[in-house]
Amino acid sequence: MFKNLENSSMVSYLNSLETIASTIHKEKNTEKVVFFILLNLIEKLDLGYSEGYFFKYDRWNRNLKHLNSYFDLKKLKKDEVEFISTNLEREINFYGTPIEKILNNTEIQTNLTGLDFHENYGLLNRFKHFTIIPINYENTYYGCFILDRQAKTPYELSVQEMHILELFKYNFSLYIHTRELEDFEAEDIRLKTVGSFANSIIHELRTPISSIVGFASLAKKKLHDPKKIELYLDYILKESDKVVKLCEDIGEYSSEDENVKNKSTTFYLSSLIREVIQKLNLHLKKSNIKTYMIIENDMEITFNREKVITAFYHLFKNSIENCDYNKNERFITITLSANNKNKISIKDNGVGIQKHRIEEVTIPFYSSKIYGTGLGLTIAKEVFTKLGFKFSIKSEYSKWTKIILKEE
Repeated sequence: MFKNLENSSMVSYLNSLETIASTIHKEKNTEKVVFFILLNLIEKLDLGYSEGYFFKYDRWNRNLKHLNSYFDLKKLKKDEVEFISTNLEREINFYGTPIEKILNNTEIQTNLTGLDFHENYGLLNRFKHFTIIPINYENTYYGCFILDRQAKTPYELSVQEMHILELFKYNFSLYIHTRELEDFEAEDIRLKTVGSFANSIIHELRTPISSIVGFASLAKKKLHDPKKIELYLDYILKESDKVVKLCEDIGEYSSEDENVKNKSTTFYLSSLIREVIQKLNLHLKKSNIKTYMIIENDMEITFNREKVITAFYHLFKNSIENCDYNKNERFITITLSANNKNKISIKDNGVGIQKHRIEEVTIPFYSSKIYGTGLGLTIAKEVFTKLGFKFSIKSEYSKWTKIILKEE
């Protein structure tokens, strides 16, 4: 196809390759990128190949595992398709075998045929005139593309066709290397976060546990004094409640994403909010707080319902705990609206938050309250972020606080 390209065609061809390279690096899903490359190599660019595969290198087991493939069904017979489907998921164990040298070559190899296979390599056994494009960056091997023609005679690739293969090799090698670096960086951040979180948990647990140990020691010394023992036991129970609440909140905060997805249901937000308000009815009455709901646009949500209930529970509980008892009228107003995108706001006329503290209130274990774990707003923010809402807080100290959830 590319042997007699005129200048105008060459310019168009180079522009299309530039677009292809750009598409590869924009996509985050590796399997989609592999499919995109195979689609172009097998069908779009008409290089004469009938089928293509990408095998990812497993460093631990030293074998190749099938990741994705593409076939031109017009060029394959029914029995060939059946053979492919039977052998597709097989691993290629090449370490210490005659084909190790071929697969470990860092350069593109074309017209590979007539190899004396002494073992069953599944798909490789049926390839006739195939091409191997190794994917490697510096000294790291990531896997390879294998493209086959199922032709009886060899085919010499033109300079332009080799350039196409080189372009895909270079861009995908760079893509895989970049993804791996990003994964390493994300894992490093995750481990640091886990370490910091663990230190915070230890710090938060130390105080109530120390109190429990202290009061238990005092009670042991006052066995002859029932009143003192009763007093110390009350303190122990209160501190134990703090530990239990902290453990519950930590469980909420660290629960797996998979559980969220597996328990998703569809529901309207207004009815869920009313349910949460009903649960907090005693707390609201005790603090003499009135609730108002303004529904400009009700929202149908598909998510883990219990998680959303927990998130709103923490938001309302936070407003209740920060109410201003010096004010005659105390309220919480919930507004559901939509101006192109869904928006939820929760406003109270409580004590407010000092400007320099606004960024801190969603940090795990931050709390200005005597009681509470400092995880409520953190849990709520986590849930709404997963739900696709940007979480922000506005406040004027001693006057009001407004939590805004805006769909991204």
